Amino acid sequence: MANDLVPGDPAPDFSPIAVGAEYGEGTPVRLPDFRGRTVGLYFTRLNDLSHFEP
Repeated sequence: MANDLVPGDPAPDFSPIAVGAEYGEGTPVRLPDFRGRTVGLYFTRLNDLSHFEP
């Protein structure tokens, strides 16, 4: 099992799905592509996306 992160730890490289704006309905991205930029992550359960519906 991976080690737990604590505040201030660098984020590990991973590939989330980006949604919205230029990413449309969902586009895989890589965290290293955003190195040096501020990134906000939002996690939600897949069965609880009602707040994203028009």
